[in-house]
Amino acid sequence: MTGIKINNQTRMEAIHEVALGPMMAPIQEKLVEYGKKDPRVCYVGADFNVKAFKELFPERAIDVGIAEQNQLCVATGLAKMGMIPVVMGFSPFIPMRSFDQLRTYLARHNSNVKIITTASGLVNCSHGTTHHDLESIALYRIVPNLIVLVAADNDRFERAFDTAMEHEGPVVIMGPAEIYAPGEDGPVTMSAAPNRFEIGKAEWMREGSDVCIISVGPALHYVLTAAEALEAQGVSTSVLNMCSIKPLDGEAIRLAAKKHKIILSVEEQLLNGGLGSAIAEVIAEDCLQIRFKRMGINDQFVEDLGDWTYTRQQIGLTSKGVAEQVLNMLKNI
Repeated sequence: MTGIKINNQTRMEAIHEVALGPMMAPIQEKLVEYGKKDPRVCYVGADFNVKAFKELFPERAIDVGIAEQNQLCVATGLAKMGMIPVVMGFSPFIPMRSFDQLRTYLARHNSNVKIITTASGLVNCSHGTTHHDLESIALYRIVPNLIVLVAADNDRFERAFDTAMEHEGPVVIMGPAEIYAPGEDGPVTMSAAPNRFEIGKAEWMREGSDVCIISVGPALHYVLTAAEALEAQGVSTSVLNMCSIKPLDGEAIRLAAKKHKIILSVEEQLLNGGLGSAIAEVIAEDCLQIRFKRMGINDQFVEDLGDWTYTRQQIGLTSKGVAEQVLNMLKNI
């Protein structure tokens, strides 16, 4: 690989591609499971190969190529004919390239389509800003009829998939990409997944009394490490996984405000319109008395690229950055 000029130094460094293998396995397994149970289940992809499902059900496996707009139109049509399409694509191309089709075709008709997206946040760092998913949460939040779930790991994805298939209507699952560079903190072990993924319910991943960090998706990997570091410094820390973005678990936010001194939201999305904005709406409308701050990506593109860890470090989205933000907030209460 050619050298990359950063800060006047040449770094011979592998910029990791997004490896889809670990994520594709549970998707294929769930597709095959439901394809066997229900002949209405079909697959509509945009340059994604689901070999196992296609071999078993070739007449129910459609790939439209790199054409996300067509993908959602085809899925909407199939749903209107009584099928249950499962759609898969990269963030940010769903929803950005297909937002009109998502809103006007699929959601407006309350189509029974399940959308799975991969590589949220800065995970697909190697391709640069065109492939960074910084806007999905903000865009999904404003679409009526749409349920939006976020799976933190493969076990949670499997449960989210079951929940989505039980629901009559459009559901987005922002799937995990368990291909994150281990980074400065090493791999993170998450708690066992709940038995059931509930629409409109967040998940308490750990409970404390001083600070509640509300996070989602890839940011949970360094939030959980930050929580461990804060505990070691005597800061009792809760971590709330806001795995249901739409509808949002307002009751969990109200409980967090009641039980803690401060709330910090951390997300690998733009701050404008993201998870932090959704939390702020609950806090403001319910007149909750709590010190609250949002942490995420400011109004900018992220241009300084390396692997996932390096890219995050340039904008302060690290476990150290999260812990420092909490400590600064506690000083000022």
